[in-house]
Amino acid sequence: MILFQKSPETFDTTCVVLEQCNCNEGCPDGVQCIPKSDATIKIPTVDKDTIDSCHVYDPTDVVPWTNIAQDWITGGGAKEDCAAALIIASGETSCTKDGCNAVQNGLWQVTSADTPPLSGCEDGNFNNCCNVDLVRNHFHTDKGYQVSCFGNYSKNSSGVPDIAVPDIVPSDHSGRGLGGTQYNWIGPFCHTGAFTCDPDDEYCHSSIQTGIDGDNWGGGSQWKGEITSNKQIFPFPYYYYAKFLESAADDPECDTLGECHCAQPLTGEKPDADLQTCLNEKIVKPAIQKAQEICSAYT
Repeated sequence: MILFQKSPETFDTTCVVLEQCNCNEGCPDGVQCIPKSDATIKIPTVDKDTIDSCHVYDPTDVVPWTNIAQDWITGGGAKEDCAAALIIASGETSCTKDGCNAVQNGLWQVTSADTPPLSGCEDGNFNNCCNVDLVRNHFHTDKGYQVSCFGNYSKNSSGVPDIAVPDIVPSDHSGRGLGGTQYNWIGPFCHTGAFTCDPDDEYCHSSIQTGIDGDNWGGGSQWKGEITSNKQIFPFPYYYYAKFLESAADDPECDTLGECHCAQPLTGEKPDADLQTCLNEKIVKPAIQKAQEICSAYT
């Protein structure tokens, strides 16, 4: 299992992957997670014919979890990011222990802003391999003013990026930062991303997404702690881990619209030691273990 810990005050907040430094720093102190990963964006673009040969699902189909893992890798996702991909998928469409419903915009819910996909494949809705190609485009893009996790961002006269995608969720997003403990990453998937700049446009400036509606993979953005009329009990990233536990692991004690092992965090406040231990041991770690079991059956 890949679980790391690192004190949040030691994060390099100017870190932008590939050019300036290695951002695989690990999790905040005392917080279990799948650390930030740039493995998927380093894989060469998959041939269009390979992606087009993947199974195309009907809108009423349920995609088995092992098929999701297989399509993730066939479409160009890194094997080491497979568990993160399954966990994110669980929060983007309707899933059970049998798999996830095929859905418009694909299992990872990327849309027209990410087109065209890198390979030129044509069905990002019901061909999951093509949807992975769109996800990769969303992770790292040089398109003018498109949101991205690892994109090309504008730089100042010294060549230093004007902005960087944060390692901790900013206080204007879901959870209000949970006291600086709310990790912004599940593997390569970021919650708060940034708007890229076309490298040929010298006047363009990059900026970080803002507000609870301005989230990248936004599961948990409008959770109960932020909007009391909503029923979802966890913000990002616990939203996704709990959704995977509830669905793929078929955990009878986890209902993300009711109760799931642990007390609901308080918005803007750092979880106390008992709550953080519960989130780590009862939700995050079991979800990662189950996702890795599914991925290992294919990979």
